[in-house]
Amino acid sequence: MKKHFVIAALALAGMSLSGLAVAADYSAQVGFENYGIHIGGVGSSVPGGFLHTHERFGNLDFGQRVFGGAGASIDGSVLTGSLNAGYLIHPEHNLTIKPEIGIGYIGIHPQGSHMDTGYAYGGAKVSYQVFPSIGLDARGAFGRDFGTAVSNMHTLGGLYYSGSIGADAKVGPGFATISYQYQSMPFGGGIADMNMSADQYRIGYRMSF
Repeated sequence: MKKHFVIAALALAGMSLSGLAVAADYSAQVGFENYGIHIGGVGSSVPGGFLHTHERFGNLDFGQRVFGGAGASIDGSVLTGSLNAGYLIHPEHNLTIKPEIGIGYIGIHPQGSHMDTGYAYGGAKVSYQVFPSIGLDARGAFGRDFGTAVSNMHTLGGLYYSGSIGADAKVGPGFATISYQYQSMPFGGGIADMNMSADQYRIGYRMSF
C-alpha cells in the first residue's frame, strides 16, 4: 500500500513542476477535534488536540495533520497532496470552485492496534465569501482506496469517498475555524459489504505565514 502511495506522490509532483516556480504559502492550525471510527455497527470516538500544517506551491497543495487523544492512548497522522485548478464563477468573485485530484495517507494508532490506509481521489472544493471576514467551504471527493490495514487484517481496497463542510472568521492575526469531515473506506477481510468510516468534528485557529 505504501509503495502505491509513493508512486502516486511522485506522479503528482511531476504533473505540477510548473507550480514550483511561484512563491510558497504556508499556514498552521491548532485546535480540538473529536475523532470517531465506525466499522459495521460498532464505533467509538475520542476527543483530542490536533496540529495541521499546509503548504501551497502554485496549484500544488500539501497538508500534514497530527493528533492525539485526550484520556486515551491514541495518536495518528494524515498526509495529503493535491493538484487543483481554481476558477471563479460568481460575478462579484465571492464563489470559487476548485476541481482537484490528489492522494492521501491515514495512520491511526489506538491502544494495542493500528489502522493504515492510502488512497487516490478526484473531487472539488467550493468556497463562498459571505463577508470579507467570514467564509464558508464544502468539499466532496471519491476515488480508490489502495487497501486498509487494521492490526493484522488487510483488505484489497475499493471505493473511497469523503465530504466536508467548514467555516472561518477573521479574529486577530488569523482565523477561527470550525469544520466537519466524513470519510468512508472499504473494510473486507472476508466480510462482504462492510465499510469503515471516520468522522471528525474540529474547532481551531489558523494563521498564515
